[in-house]
Amino acid sequence: MYATVKVHQHEKELSIRLQRADAGLLNDQIVQAFLENFREATNKRQAEGKIWFQATLLDQIPKSVIATDLNFNLVYWNKFAEGLYGWKEEEVLGNNALELLLPERSKEAVQRSLDYVRRNGQWKGEITFRKKDGGTFPGEVSCAAIKDLNDSFIGYVAISGDKSERKQAEEKLLLQTTYFRQLFENSPEGIVLVDESDCVINVNAAFEEMFQYPLEVLKEHPVNNFIVPSDRLEEAKKVTLDSTEGRIVRQNSVRKRKDDTLVDVIITALPIIIRNQRVGSYGIYVDISESKRLESQLVRAQRLESLGTLAGGIAHDFNNILGIIMGHVSLLHRFQGNQNQFQESVGAINRALQRAVGVAKQLLTFARKTEVLFKSVVINDVVAEIASLLHETFPKRITITLDLEKNLPLIDADASQIDQVLMNLCLNSRDAMPSGGTLCFMTRLVTGASIRGSWIRAEAIEYIQLVVSDTGIGMDEDTKSHIFEPFFTTKERDKGTGLGLAVVFGIVRGHDGFVSVQSEKGLGTSFSIYLPVKSRVVDYSDQEQEITTDDGAGTETLLIVEDEEMLRELVKVSLLGKGYKVLAAADGAEAVEIYQQHSSEIDLVLCDLGLPKLDGYEVLRRLKEINPSPKFILATGYIEPELKSEILKAGAEEIIQKPYVSHKIVKRIRDVLDGA
Repeated sequence: MYATVKVHQHEKELSIRLQRADAGLLNDQIVQAFLENFREATNKRQAEGKIWFQATLLDQIPKSVIATDLNFNLVYWNKFAEGLYGWKEEEVLGNNALELLLPERSKEAVQRSLDYVRRNGQWKGEITFRKKDGGTFPGEVSCAAIKDLNDSFIGYVAISGDKSERKQAEEKLLLQTTYFRQLFENSPEGIVLVDESDCVINVNAAFEEMFQYPLEVLKEHPVNNFIVPSDRLEEAKKVTLDSTEGRIVRQNSVRKRKDDTLVDVIITALPIIIRNQRVGSYGIYVDISESKRLESQLVRAQRLESLGTLAGGIAHDFNNILGIIMGHVSLLHRFQGNQNQFQESVGAINRALQRAVGVAKQLLTFARKTEVLFKSVVINDVVAEIASLLHETFPKRITITLDLEKNLPLIDADASQIDQVLMNLCLNSRDAMPSGGTLCFMTRLVTGASIRGSWIRAEAIEYIQLVVSDTGIGMDEDTKSHIFEPFFTTKERDKGTGLGLAVVFGIVRGHDGFVSVQSEKGLGTSFSIYLPVKSRVVDYSDQEQEITTDDGAGTETLLIVEDEEMLRELVKVSLLGKGYKVLAAADGAEAVEIYQQHSSEIDLVLCDLGLPKLDGYEVLRRLKEINPSPKFILATGYIEPELKSEILKAGAEEIIQKPYVSHKIVKRIRDVLDGA
């Protein structure tokens, strides 16, 4: 405003002078005077306007700007300084800045800083300031010398701001950084950080311990090159791809340590994204080997519990079978003259034996301790096998029906675990129908979209729905809400542990499936299980192909080791009838002795596992001391998976299941001899 008034005054004086001159007498002198007055007015207006603009600008910046003379008396105080310190401009101008703005403890340091400014022209640092209300705050300061047009030092200017929030933010960031560093370093889960090429940037101590690789070995190399088993490479590549594309991956899998031992893990892979660009990812590995082992023990214990509840029915069924066999054996001598009746009795005995073999096989399949083995499974075959076992062992007042959709696609599953799911559900149904009723199995193919409303994680395109329903006593709403909890049971204390349905839930979840229940008091119960379809291609690779074109005859020398005399003689007669030379031993020690005497003649050993003196595994080890590579077949009615693996690694050609039929064992022997 002041500059505008001055310009207007000059313009008025010029106007008066022009009015006094005759309009026609404008000469060079008058023009020159006009131009000088205009230039003077313009220069003043520009200079004063510039000062006004600079002052306005200093009031707008979000920093305190103050200026002092050489004695530190305040000569300038911007608007932001008013808000920062609490004093108005008119309260501070002319006051000593050091006395007004600094607590006693800061004065000496500030004096040194101002001395530095006089020598070097400027200084930056931190100072504690005092406010009008007596409070203090940490400030960031830039201080510079003020000089006139002759380059003479005439005062100081200081630009400062409150560092409290920034300091708090820095302390918070430091705390967070420290927290996350400790979380990374001390986490019990193994953590690996990788760059956009999936090469290792860093791993924590738990990762090094879990996989036995130090950081210096892993760094700048793809982590999958070290910890992924060969049969899991495609799966690991997919995890990497999904993470690269910004998805969060969480799945159970298997990885390997430096010594090639396997470890069950839960893997969580997450992308690291900065400004919408992936700069790397990190993987979290949780070792669940111990929990898997305990879970396996729990499942096995619960499976045996289920078998225990079937014991009465099993004993009843075997007694019936034995009664059939004993009865027909007693009739055989009476029918020697009647060929038709003789053959009928022989046929009945054979059918009873096959029935006994089938029940024993189903029980062994169900009761065995197995590693989890996922492979292609025909669900209808699993259901039919369980239904057959239940038909033989459940009370006859319970009717079992099947409603199985034909030509269902395969699922990827562990058949023995699906057996256990069905067995647990069926035992519950049996107990719910004490006076009898109907137990029904149903299978159907459904789409993933049709069940996604109930289970948002139903990502497969198709699912097989397996329904087990009964006409029993049913459940109320409160019972239904607890049935999948471990140890929850409505049965009497000595009638059940409450683990059956918890195991069902765990197994189904482990197959990426879902389970639901519908029940009403007095109207029965229906469990629906949904298992994802993995492939539409039927896989017959695991099915035994019966070949009858070769009768298995040969002339080689065989050693048969079997402590059951009748079975040993039966196999011996069968092999002799095919042209083989046969040596026989009744225990492991005798087998080793015979082999030592005839090792150059014996072409193959068929040995039982459960033998007196030396078991079949020890026999194999002793034979290998005599001959490093004997042809050896082990026969057993039951074998633990771990022991089976050990024996095969030790050099056994094959392990066959007892009981066996004569022509099949002859065929197996022929195949091994021929290297088939």
